[in-house]
Amino acid sequence: MGTPVQTEPSAEFERRVDQLLDGLPFPVFRTDLQGVTRHANAAAEALFQLGRSTFEGRPYDQPPIEVSQVDGSPIEFADTPVPKALRGQEVRDFEINVRIGGGELKRICFDGSPLRDPQGRIAGALVAARDVTAQRAAEDALKMSERRLNAVFDNTRMAVFLMDERQHCVYANSAAEALTGYSFSEMQGRPLHDVVHHTRPDGRPYPLEECPIDRAFPEDNQTEGEEIFVHADGSFYPVAFTASPLRDEASKTVGTVIEVRPIADERTRERQLREGREFLRELLNSTGEAFYAVDRDGVTTLVNPAFLQLLGFADESQALGRKLHGIIHHTHADGRHYEAEDCPIYKAANEGVPAHVEGELFYRLDGSAVPVEYRAQPIVVGGELRGAICTFFDISDRLAAQREIEEKTAALEEQTRALRVLNAASAAISGDLDLERVVQTVTDAAVELTGAEFGAFFYNVLDEAGGRYTLYTISGVPREAFSKFPMPRNTAVFQPTFEGTGVMRSDDITKDPRYGHSAPHHGMPAGHLPVRSYLAVPVRSRDGEVLGGLFFGHSQPGMFSALDEERIVGLAGQAAIAIDNARLFQASQWELEARRRAEADLQALNARLEERVASEVAERTKAEAALRQAQKMEAIGQLTGGVAHDFNNLLTVIMGGLDTIRRSAPEDVARIRRAVDMATKGAERAASLTSRLLAFSRRQPLAPKPLELNAVVRDMTDLLHRTLGEQIELEGVLAPRLWQVEVDQNQLESAILNLAVNARDAMPDGGKLTIETANTALDETYAALDAEVVPGQYAVISVSDTGCGMDKATLAKVFEPFFTTKEVGRGTGLGLSMVYGFVKQSGGHVTLYSEEGQGTTVKLYFPRFKGAAAVDERPAVAETPRASKGEVVLLVEDNEDVRAYSALILTELGYVVREAGDADAALQVLRSPQRIDLLFTDVVLPGDSGRVLADEASRLRPGLKVLYTTGYSRNAIVHHGRLDAGVELISKPFTFEQLAVRVRDLLDRPAAARPPS
Repeated sequence: MGTPVQTEPSAEFERRVDQLLDGLPFPVFRTDLQGVTRHANAAAEALFQLGRSTFEGRPYDQPPIEVSQVDGSPIEFADTPVPKALRGQEVRDFEINVRIGGGELKRICFDGSPLRDPQGRIAGALVAARDVTAQRAAEDALKMSERRLNAVFDNTRMAVFLMDERQHCVYANSAAEALTGYSFSEMQGRPLHDVVHHTRPDGRPYPLEECPIDRAFPEDNQTEGEEIFVHADGSFYPVAFTASPLRDEASKTVGTVIEVRPIADERTRERQLREGREFLRELLNSTGEAFYAVDRDGVTTLVNPAFLQLLGFADESQALGRKLHGIIHHTHADGRHYEAEDCPIYKAANEGVPAHVEGELFYRLDGSAVPVEYRAQPIVVGGELRGAICTFFDISDRLAAQREIEEKTAALEEQTRALRVLNAASAAISGDLDLERVVQTVTDAAVELTGAEFGAFFYNVLDEAGGRYTLYTISGVPREAFSKFPMPRNTAVFQPTFEGTGVMRSDDITKDPRYGHSAPHHGMPAGHLPVRSYLAVPVRSRDGEVLGGLFFGHSQPGMFSALDEERIVGLAGQAAIAIDNARLFQASQWELEARRRAEADLQALNARLEERVASEVAERTKAEAALRQAQKMEAIGQLTGGVAHDFNNLLTVIMGGLDTIRRSAPEDVARIRRAVDMATKGAERAASLTSRLLAFSRRQPLAPKPLELNAVVRDMTDLLHRTLGEQIELEGVLAPRLWQVEVDQNQLESAILNLAVNARDAMPDGGKLTIETANTALDETYAALDAEVVPGQYAVISVSDTGCGMDKATLAKVFEPFFTTKEVGRGTGLGLSMVYGFVKQSGGHVTLYSEEGQGTTVKLYFPRFKGAAAVDERPAVAETPRASKGEVVLLVEDNEDVRAYSALILTELGYVVREAGDADAALQVLRSPQRIDLLFTDVVLPGDSGRVLADEASRLRPGLKVLYTTGYSRNAIVHHGRLDAGVELISKPFTFEQLAVRVRDLLDRPAAARPPS
């Protein structure tokens, strides 16, 4: 587009334009093409309060008034309407600040347009002005009001929507956006129904004409209620709404204000409150404790079913809204009227004073009274006293139980008092031998027990000559009250007592049919104490003799009960015993006197009796010693007989074998070998027999070492299988973590084998043998049953069989030497005795259990060993070891045959042998410079023993090795059944191989210091 054509207008054109401008009602200015003001109409003069001449001739950028931009900054005149209009542009609503008359600041709005001549060329500019000061102030006020309204709406929790006359949304606050899930921009210009209320929860469309919110505008009326809105995420939520018509200044309806709040939480709270109230009502109605509430005026506001039931009300209507004090609480328990102002329940309601009352009466509607315990608690709401609630319950059962307890307590106290009186009387008379004092004590106690006004005890007394006479004692009244009356006679009233036929108790003796029939008084004599209640009890001795009677009276009828009668009967029994004792004492005194008279005669007789007794005792002592000797000899005879029997058998075999050898021809090798074997077996059996005898006597030398019983049993399994045979099943039950023991392994294995052989013989048709191990403890209680058992921890090995078992007679002798149940020739009778002796010598214990037809179990208990486990050092001997390097053995033996036999073996083994018959001869050799590698000595020697010899040899030759031998050693090298530490022993008899192994083993060991003896 090119530059607009401009031309200077003619004067006529300018005049006509100015005339036209003067006729306009609003201010207008005209400029020429240079922007100089050429004309201002009258309206312009009035607006700016300046004359026309002030404007005319001034360039547009040099106004005669103070001007600025709306924000107060200087004006850029190049952007004003005049230059833009001269360039052919239309300018609208150019606002600036103008200070009028140098004081008031006004807002002026200018519009600019090009002034064109008839040919359409720009001839200047026309600028119209209008005062918008008031309009802008009103608009600013409206904007401020809107901002304030928005601030109010945005800070309220209520969702607010403004709808125009078309019911399109023109405003929604932030709460509305949060509630619906839509922003205002998404809702603006749309019907609210289409946004959040278009669908029902069941998915059906919701027509607009059915919407109660939308009816507020057409009906010009406020509507409210509850509806279901649809959230932006598609979920439904309940709301409460209020839709109100929006009116302008002319009261014309121009829109709708809709206020909405979510009510899901309210509904939940209402439901919870409703359920809580229902629960509270159910709780109050279900409680067994009655209650009712009153306001400050005492009017009942609440009751529960327990209240209605307890006090006889048919329903709540009979109680609610009424003052119940005069109906249920009008009278004290003592009958006095109960004023309402004194009632703790009403004081709690009016004064706020809580109360806890027990024992007052509430009254039912039928007038009957109920004892109650109640609590009155003030009801305070928001710091204001509103009334009180009273909870109460019937205490009739409690009061009845309390009365029963009080009655029982009183009865118990009475029984205690009576028992105290009886105990005191019993204690007083039990050791009292004074008859008069005894009967007085009994009478006083009886009066106190029964509550009688008086009592009497008439009793019979014996003199030294056996005569009888009657005395009496009185209690409760002076003796003079009865002294003027004669002794009671055996009348119908007194007869049951004096004859001891029964107790007589009467509530009123004057009305008893037996009373008043005896002359001369026909009742009580004149001056006698009045008696209505009567109680009489006979006193009988152990043999039934009537010793007397207790009589009690009271001037009032019905004073003596059955309990009184029972107590006096018991006291009468104690009195009888005391009287018997007193009589016995009296009789004993008389007897003592007679005895003293006979003492002189007895002294002489005693002198003679002492001599006879001493002689008798001496004879009896002699007889007892003879009996013990006979029993000892019988036991020794049994033992020696068994030994002689077995040894004779063995010697027969040995001698027979040797005799056969002597008579055989040298070339008969087979016969000689059989004879040698036969003699050797006999000798071995003889050695075994002596070993068993030593075991039974607990004199065999043991070499104990730490052992695992389970390992011993496992190692013996093959041997036991071969011994038992195929018909007997062998089972082992070995306990884990079994404690170690310290015993002689050879003797233990021999004991187990002995028990297994006995079990095999008890099961001829086969059976089962079980060997079991376990840990156990024997306590002091068990040890008290057996003096040889030491309390402590033990490892047990049990050997059980399913054989024939033993009867009690057999069990009693089972450990005796040479006792056997086997047929002749099958047993020595020393097996179990050897086992018993070995276990006892090892510090253990043996038990044996057996039942006929069920089997037998033998348990061997060995003390637990807590030291370190031993290492098995048994070497495997391939062949008989022999001497080397010219080793010298000093042989000391007092028996020439044994010494010769031992020397023969040692020489055959290659040793140089030095012989000695006793310790002295041996010491001579030891003191010489001869080489000695080993001292082989018998323990028992004439003179000094082998142990003494060995000690001296060690002193003379330190490090000298010593080997002992013995057939029986009591205390020299064996103590408490065990070899002394460091002692090496080979028991007699020994074989060639045994001696060879022991000597070689000892010589091959490194030298070690011998322990002191």
